[in-house]
Amino acid sequence: MKNHAKKFMLLGTMISIVGSSFSQEVLDVNQVRTTVFPSNLLFWDQSQFPTYEVPKGSDKYSMHTANLWFIGKDDITGNLHGFADQYGAVGSDTWTGPLKTDGSASTTVSMVLNFGRVWKLNRIDIDALIQAQNDGTLLSGGYTPPIDIVQWPANGPVGFANNLSPFYDKNSDGIYNIYDGDYPLMKGEQMLYWILNDSYGTHQETNLNAMGAEIHVSFYACKNEGAVGSQDIINYTTFLEYEIINRSLKTYTDIYAGFNTDADIGYSSDDYTGSHVDADAFYFYNGDDIDGQDTIPTFGQYGKNSPVQSIQFLEGREVDGRTMSGYMSYGNNSGVAGNPDVGNGQHCYNYLRSYFKNGASMVFGGTGFPGGNGATSLDAKYMFPGASDAAHQGTGYVNPGFEWKQQHPCPSCLPALPTDVRGVGASGPFTLSPGESVKVVLGLISTFDSTATIPERVELNRTQNKILRQWYDDNALPCVMDVLSNEEFTLESLQLYPNPADNLLRITGEALATDTEYKVLDINGRVLLTGKSLQNKYVELGVETFSPGLYFVQLKGKGGRMLTLKFVKN
Repeated sequence: MKNHAKKFMLLGTMISIVGSSFSQEVLDVNQVRTTVFPSNLLFWDQSQFPTYEVPKGSDKYSMHTANLWFIGKDDITGNLHGFADQYGAVGSDTWTGPLKTDGSASTTVSMVLNFGRVWKLNRIDIDALIQAQNDGTLLSGGYTPPIDIVQWPANGPVGFANNLSPFYDKNSDGIYNIYDGDYPLMKGEQMLYWILNDSYGTHQETNLNAMGAEIHVSFYACKNEGAVGSQDIINYTTFLEYEIINRSLKTYTDIYAGFNTDADIGYSSDDYTGSHVDADAFYFYNGDDIDGQDTIPTFGQYGKNSPVQSIQFLEGREVDGRTMSGYMSYGNNSGVAGNPDVGNGQHCYNYLRSYFKNGASMVFGGTGFPGGNGATSLDAKYMFPGASDAAHQGTGYVNPGFEWKQQHPCPSCLPALPTDVRGVGASGPFTLSPGESVKVVLGLISTFDSTATIPERVELNRTQNKILRQWYDDNALPCVMDVLSNEEFTLESLQLYPNPADNLLRITGEALATDTEYKVLDINGRVLLTGKSLQNKYVELGVETFSPGLYFVQLKGKGGRMLTLKFVKN
């Protein structure tokens, strides 16, 4: 188990002032359970121990620490700006709360403290609120909504953005008020939400210039209790969505967004890593058949059934069909391929672009360092791609002649020993003008299969990432993801009946217009029916040939807005 000396700085003061009831929350709706603080230090307790527990209740952990890195250049001076937190041992690059919209990209102590919390939403609570709004029990006092719904940070104070978090605005007045019929909009069946910035203080982690970035973080998951086969992936997956907004008056270019990960599959010092280029993902896995083999059993070890833990870029900057622009692994040491030096943001920026700390470009083979044993002369973007880069995109479409894995660095090389590995996957480059934003969405899959060898689990994880990508791109995840809606479709404005259904399923509502598009999907995400409504306020679907089970109807309205309903076929 690792031990990182921590100085909480302002974060520690913030937590003690705001109180533990708001300053941390738990995502635990499916087979993943993790505690989250309102910071850029994810998946650990901010002191020593990991919190990304999978399976839930096992007391075993697949990730130790992770952070968003976001660094680019001032388009006039060329100076680096951005943030890249790691462990916070000497301070932080990010703080809580939004920034002013006047171009100063500034904030106040009170805003930092007031936003020192994580908001937690559950879909069943939103459904209950909507029901109470409709039946009058909210107004009568017969229903008491959860505090995070009441205090949802939808509107910023004067000087800050009016819309800080998404909500359904029933009367379109721009003001969040649940007594007017408003409610938070969320993804998944459970979602955690918090807001960060990189401007409140000095960047002690990297010594980088502040970018004036406001970061909205949504961390969510859903579940499928009836899942069989491939759809069970969703029960071991979480999603991280970052919206990064430029509140400064500067334009930044050559920006790379990265997810820095210190995975630790149980025992920290017996792991390998690699990249699934064709799935826009990177991953970590145990180097022994038994996690922690030949060591004294300690907290969190998996033993025989260790997972493959992957991080996939579902959204980002797409270049040549890829949303992950590179992957760079580094070791837990101070060498040229080791941990970025504290106070040196250039090291982080190098890793985001597949360069080593000293500026040398990563090459294919060996350890990736030029001139090393097994290294070729081909520049490479993705470290240890194995068989996942059949088109050789990572080497400029040049075939290097062999598969490169950390365990097998070249055809004539001796197998490399597993170790304590970290890595950062990246997406970019972006350009960000004043007031503009970019979005990065990650899917985090934990792959288990006690009947498979570890190499087989790695390939299964690669397959699962491709499946998740297809589901996400088709808006066909086998769970209720976007059931909460907007001004066009709302739960109270549509009726789906009969449910359960035998032969015909009908959907009615004022919001349904002629040519409203629909899709019916099964629990595996397969599309069974598509079409458009033929009349206003009414859709009729024939489901008599469907097998008994759970199904989803996706409706697509004006501007591409979506609503997903579910029904049961008898």
